[in-house]
Amino acid sequence: MGLLLGTAAAIVGVESPAALPLRPWHLLVLIALGIALYGRFKAGPFRLFPNRWVLALDLAFSAFVVGLTVIEIVNAATLHYPAVLSSQGEPVFWFFAYTAARFAVSDAQQAAAALKSFVLPIFIVAPLSVAQLLRVEPVLDFTTSIVTADGFEAKVGRDALLRAVGLIGGWTSLGAYASGIFAIGVALLVLARSGRSPKGLIGFVLAVLLCSIVTVLTTLTASTILAFGLILLGSLRYLRLHFSVYLSMAGMALLGVIVFHGPLLERFHQLFAPNNRVQDWLPGWVPNTIAHRVNIWRSETIPAIAERPWTGWGRGVYQAALPPDSLGNSDRLVPGSLRWASADSQWLSTTMTSGLLGLLLLLALLVCAGVVVVKGMRVAEAAWLARPVGWLFFANLLIAFTAMNLTNKGFPGVIWPLIGFVVALSAFASVEGADPADDEGVEPSPAVPAEAS
Repeated sequence: MGLLLGTAAAIVGVESPAALPLRPWHLLVLIALGIALYGRFKAGPFRLFPNRWVLALDLAFSAFVVGLTVIEIVNAATLHYPAVLSSQGEPVFWFFAYTAARFAVSDAQQAAAALKSFVLPIFIVAPLSVAQLLRVEPVLDFTTSIVTADGFEAKVGRDALLRAVGLIGGWTSLGAYASGIFAIGVALLVLARSGRSPKGLIGFVLAVLLCSIVTVLTTLTASTILAFGLILLGSLRYLRLHFSVYLSMAGMALLGVIVFHGPLLERFHQLFAPNNRVQDWLPGWVPNTIAHRVNIWRSETIPAIAERPWTGWGRGVYQAALPPDSLGNSDRLVPGSLRWASADSQWLSTTMTSGLLGLLLLLALLVCAGVVVVKGMRVAEAAWLARPVGWLFFANLLIAFTAMNLTNKGFPGVIWPLIGFVVALSAFASVEGADPADDEGVEPSPAVPAEAS
């Protein structure tokens, strides 16, 4: 189960063979869902909604999918283009992955086994990402032949700084995936310290952490690198590891920096070189990528949103507005302010395509998910996983101000199964007599390992 969901998360960018309507990751999620549902119903009666926030999350998912579909149909009718409904199916598969994880486990031991399987693809992703960064020709040919990665393909063909995309198709998306694997590694370390996991787990987890650190460095993406730090700092109180383990983690990071110092220095120059500034009024410590985004938001995105604030401009607005029109909709109404191919912000991009109504639907979904994770932090059986997942979730909410990460390729593939596991563990604790909805601010009994408190 964990391997199916973990592989699906790692290969979301792989194209469908023979132009099939579903990609390989879709099929893996469907198989995982079928196995999970069969196992759960076979096990006997169970609580479908352990508390009202789990019900609210399911309803928010439904509202998100249906609401965005309606908004897209309205936009298509008013802006004169055929509705782009294919992308509306992606959130459905996020929900399937969440549901599969939620019904697959019922205690910490099962969750740990599933998570150990979930992270296994990182041992392939890491060397593949290194080879992409170092421009190993057979790997580049392989990647461009099976992965949808337009920005990556464009850089392969010219002498430009290349950033790894794995089998996901985007460097920010790959970084989000790697940060999710890192969060799982931290959670397994907490469990190992509690004595509720098999011996030898720490060595396996350190290998996972090393691969995730290497992978995120190959993306050369500052935001996801900072997410790693936030996850680790937020979990230090519960890890309580020997100093040598922290020293090992620091050594892993330093080794990665030494190995990739050339691309990292080039990327640092891009971020802070004075000749790359587009907003002179911003302080020099603000990266050029942020200054570039501020320029886009002020001159293009916000003026376009102001023209259609409630439902936005519909899916594919950037492809339609910028030459050449890859969608071929010459009659489509588009904003005249667009010059750059993206809003470079989750919040503004959602508002751009689906308006304030679409943004409210996304926020409702995220609020429900956040509450479910926070409640999991207050349940001893789930806290070891919920806390690193909570920091991962919070870090990506911050990243969403400067990247399309929450609804892109990498982050949904890891966060929704992880939230499903948190719900499952919280539900198990509820059945055992500790309802997570009522367990607010109460420390576990001394019988519970200290690391889970």
